Amino acid sequence: MENGFELEVLKEISEKLLMKKNEIIFLLEGKVDDPRKAANEIAKSLLNQGMIAIAPVGDGTFAVTQKGMRATKV
Repeated sequence: MENGFELEVLKEISEKLLMKKNEIIFLLEGKVDDPRKAANEIAKSLLNQGMIAIAPVGDGTFAVTQKGMRATKV
């Protein structure tokens, strides 16, 4: 993982198991200039790394994968 925000978001998702994109944006508010853009980039990066997957329960909902759970334990 390349930045601390990715790890922070991944840890939050692994604690909740499911997280909506709006919750990620809310988590990043006050920490970055453009939380919506940062949330999109982080989600895309975590999806590409196989740390999270798109959950079929709602629009813009992500679930942590086993790989993502293992990465937060280190």
